[in-house]
Amino acid sequence: CSIEFMLEVVQCRASVVTPTRDNRPCTMADMRAFLACLFGASQFKEGTDLWATTPIGLMNPPNFGRRIKKAKFDRIIRYLRRGPEGCEDEAGEDPWYPVRWMVDGFNKTRKRECKWGWCSIIDETMFAWRGKSGTGGMPHLSYIPRKPEDLGCELKTLCDGTSGVMMYMEIQEGKVRMNRKKWHQQYGATTACTLRCLEESGYAQKDRRPEEREPRTCGGDSWFAGLRTTRACDEEFGIKFIGPVKTNTKGFPRDA
Repeated sequence: CSIEFMLEVVQCRASVVTPTRDNRPCTMADMRAFLACLFGASQFKEGTDLWATTPIGLMNPPNFGRRIKKAKFDRIIRYLRRGPEGCEDEAGEDPWYPVRWMVDGFNKTRKRECKWGWCSIIDETMFAWRGKSGTGGMPHLSYIPRKPEDLGCELKTLCDGTSGVMMYMEIQEGKVRMNRKKWHQQYGATTACTLRCLEESGYAQKDRRPEEREPRTCGGDSWFAGLRTTRACDEEFGIKFIGPVKTNTKGFPRDA
């Protein structure tokens, strides 16, 4: 989602708090500093005091306080965690409502601001989670042993093969909820996931007539690859799919 919308969310959630000397309204400069520190934090080891001001050996301290006070940083996170006004109304139907607006906003912004190349790559991505699961925590935990971070929130992600930019993400919400999504009844989980990512990201060029669509190709690993997926991508969107077939051998001769 855009930084302007994030600022609106923070200001809306902070409006119920009486401004004080240490709790002035958040500004665009604060949001830019917040995001800079959020991204910068990924360069440090887990547990590092990012607001430390004392050098350790020859290394300069992170001293994020030069950009934004820790108290304000924590407040912004707290307000963003609550989401846009009214999102709590969806809590009964959507356990992912605290982050749904962020994921949807990310997808809409990438679709609006970025241009696709001739190829795309679909894969899974893991966000590590070491907290609570279920009510009050992560609604669904995925476990993929081969991943560097094997336990957490799994996303199916679609990237532009030319620039390497991630263009679309879909939260894997658990078997029951995923079975209710588009294309599942017709094609099954794997092919349905691939078609949704291609369609909702804009890569499928659904807004163009078939004769006006540019030739495009999608690549994926063995979880996605199979005869059903290849045929569905071609029949539904005219997209060619490439991937290694390991266990998804349905439709192939036994001796092949």
